[in-house]
Amino acid sequence: MAPHIQSLLDDREVQAAVRRLAGAGRRTYKRARGQRPGKALNDKRLRRRVQEAAIATWQVWAALDAAQTRRRRPRWRRRLVLVLTAAGGAYGLYMASDADGREALRGLIPNHDASSEGPS
Repeated sequence: MAPHIQSLLDDREVQAAVRRLAGAGRRTYKRARGQRPGKALNDKRLRRRVQEAAIATWQVWAALDAAQTRRRRPRWRRRLVLVLTAAGGAYGLYMASDADGREALRGLIPNHDASSEGPS
């Protein structure tokens, strides 16, 4: 079994960090849901929750690293990709739930014809 999965199953600290991450992500999504993108950018509470989710992501990786018995080379690139992917996924979920955001995004796509959408 992969060492990270084994740590997730056996180590209570890793499990607690994953629970904190899930809670932070859930709170961030609930706060962002239904907000216009412009309002979301200026929402200080939402920014704080996104920051908490990013910190929780970092804590999961730190707990996983601490659970490993041998030290490996630094994996900052992998962590950065994970954080950016999580942030992009949260933003994608937000855009998927926001009709105005989808229309704004469609406006950025070249050669996009709004009349060609939907069944004819």
